[in-house]
Amino acid sequence: MTLMKKVLLNSVALCLSSSLTACSVHATSIVVALGRQEVIVAADTRRGEYKSSTTLGGSSPIFHDDQCKIADFGRAAVAIAGVVESTWNGIVADAEANWNAVNVARVAYEAHSDDLHAIAADWARSAVEHYGRFYATHGFELLQTGATDPQHPLLIAFFTGWADKTPLLYVEIVYIDQNSGITFTPIKSVEAQLPSRELPYSTNSITDELIAGDSERAKEVAAKWKHDELPRIKKVNQNWRWIEFLIKSTNDYDTSVGKGVDVLRIPLKGKSKWLQSLACKD
Repeated sequence: MTLMKKVLLNSVALCLSSSLTACSVHATSIVVALGRQEVIVAADTRRGEYKSSTTLGGSSPIFHDDQCKIADFGRAAVAIAGVVESTWNGIVADAEANWNAVNVARVAYEAHSDDLHAIAADWARSAVEHYGRFYATHGFELLQTGATDPQHPLLIAFFTGWADKTPLLYVEIVYIDQNSGITFTPIKSVEAQLPSRELPYSTNSITDELIAGDSERAKEVAAKWKHDELPRIKKVNQNWRWIEFLIKSTNDYDTSVGKGVDVLRIPLKGKSKWLQSLACKD
């Protein structure tokens, strides 16, 4: 099932033209559901820690379940998948190593609190500038993360909130363009505004498959939800607990996605509220 209408945005048209999950990032599943009365934002808490490697094959990440990937802005929020933190555990010792994409989104919000698109664009600019500098001195380490092309980007960020009674969702994708040539920075970004729809959006291809419900394993997960999970969940919580269940179920097929899930609700009226907060704190 197509996640978004066809868009043609500079050199990553392939990434966005058919489905967002063509840009799936490793070690994260983020889901955003755009409802008429509420927006639900959910993200797993798994963090990949990359060690230095001198082998051509790179290094494998060590996973921890302690990373908050959602920033709450009260009437809006951002959830970020990918290389959220560039802390490299001894690989480098300079200030460029200490950068957090969620914290930078908070700074962008402080500068443009009444304009969700401006927040998203400012964040993308900062991410491109940071990873451009980082790549110049530590490109090999950055490539070890597996973010090697537009279909496997460094970062995917969902910025969401409300415009009057309409839910908004902007996606910002930061990627390495290895065909940019030596005279240009290989770090670039592309953005799109995603339309409202009945099914949630996800940054993870497996989670998206489970949302669509068409494959055999998606049908198995749906049956488990219906028969094992749904009967013991209060009706008022079923929408967000379904999203949580989809992210947890993704772990059965991709262990780089964690079973711990943070969930934020942004209502049409009033301020946001954490429905579940494991790594994210108020």
